[in-house]
Amino acid sequence: MCYVYGDSGNKIIHTANCRYAGMIKNKKYFSTIAAAREAGYVQCKYCSHIRKYMNCEKEELENFCKSNGLYYEFNRKDGALDVISHTGKWKVIVNGQKHFIWLYHKNLHGEKERSLVPGYHSQKIRSSTLMGYMQYIVEHDQYRTENPLYENQMNGKGKTTKADQKRLAGKIRKWQSIRYVTELLNHMNDGILTY
Repeated sequence: MCYVYGDSGNKIIHTANCRYAGMIKNKKYFSTIAAAREAGYVQCKYCSHIRKYMNCEKEELENFCKSNGLYYEFNRKDGALDVISHTGKWKVIVNGQKHFIWLYHKNLHGEKERSLVPGYHSQKIRSSTLMGYMQYIVEHDQYRTENPLYENQMNGKGKTTKADQKRLAGKIRKWQSIRYVTELLNHMNDGILTY
């Protein structure tokens, strides 16, 4: 796949079949999206593959996200769909020649592995739709809220009593709520909040 750009200095890349790529007089090319990103280019909001997925599922996505407290936005810098949920941040990216979509979750405890998306780790679930990933995110949030012992074991503290689990569950819910509201306020200040 080639990504097209011109001499205008606007640092936007287009897919070869984008109507705006057809308007560029002195075409230049990047062979990969990674090379374009390293050079400081962002993806065209009209021809981005993630935007195509978003447009196909727009109404369903908006309704589902409103009713489940999810917020999403198209990130032109990395061409990803950024999602904020009650328990964290997520990215949905398009990768590969066949433009498959992949889900990544923000690392809570430092770098876990070498990842295609720095600071995030890949999820094992695979879906051909954005809605499939949104449903997974809601289920993941529910599991994390109902199973605070998992968080405690991740921190290496070992087994806990039921009273410890209740206290920990309350602390985690409070922490998640604060972080969730903080993220939403930051996105509102940036003027990029979308349902």
